[in-house]
Amino acid sequence: MKALMFGIVLNALLLGLGASLPYTPNPPVPTVSSPSAVYSSAPFRAGEVLRYSVKWSFVRLGTIELRQGAPAQGGGPIRPVRLTVLSASGLPFIDVRLREESQLDVADPRLRDCLVRREHDPREVKHYTYDILNELFALELRPDGKPATRQQRREAQRPHDAAGLLMMLRGYAGSGATFTVPTLMDFTIQRSRVSFPRAVETLEVPAFDDEEVPAHRVEVRSSWTDESAGGMGGNFDLWCTTDAAAIPLRAEIEIALGSIVIELESCTRPGWSRGTLGDATGSRAAQAGGGQ
Repeated sequence: MKALMFGIVLNALLLGLGASLPYTPNPPVPTVSSPSAVYSSAPFRAGEVLRYSVKWSFVRLGTIELRQGAPAQGGGPIRPVRLTVLSASGLPFIDVRLREESQLDVADPRLRDCLVRREHDPREVKHYTYDILNELFALELRPDGKPATRQQRREAQRPHDAAGLLMMLRGYAGSGATFTVPTLMDFTIQRSRVSFPRAVETLEVPAFDDEEVPAHRVEVRSSWTDESAGGMGGNFDLWCTTDAAAIPLRAEIEIALGSIVIELESCTRPGWSRGTLGDATGSRAAQAGGGQ
């Protein structure tokens, strides 16, 4: 059962959540007057390291880390973002070590180059790329000890990988936008409807000593179901801080057997302080510079 719960989390974070909904292709168009006026690249910040616990009821299933690297020498808009998922030690029959390494444009964090490393048995590497100029979507699969294979197709729908989806959600948090987004699920593209209410809520997380923190909720709603995943319907909620950083604080994924809760346990972000958390007004205006 624990292995099943942790597998759900991996599917949600490393493959993306999707649904068969109508959508406007490439890029997704929010139902607001000007998409560029509400998206912010401010959540991108070299040196940011966020660590999360993953729990089902009172059982700790594992840890998730989000780490942002520095741009290549000479600067530019492309930033490395890495997601790491590790199962908790001592859980029977579970040994999960997964890393997703993405190269993301701060202004448009859809798929460019994404390397997914499965470092437990069976080991394998999946390398996803998207050629923007020619609209070519490719997957190179390298199973441990076996010859590599490559698939490629022309694809006008440029999706988000897991890291890109998370950074996009942060960039629109609190904006009031609603739209449908294509997401990467293995070598297929699924879709989810995302909403970014402007309302401010408060919640407590271990990283901030369980003090009340103002947050914007992000709602992801999908219509697909997977009976093998405990009744998961593809819906989850994410809460981000209301300041320019839009740091993800908590996520809840509902399943038939309860819910998976992901909570921020530690936060490192250069130039950032907890003092900004109390400012829930004008936060999106303050984000205009972004992408440092």
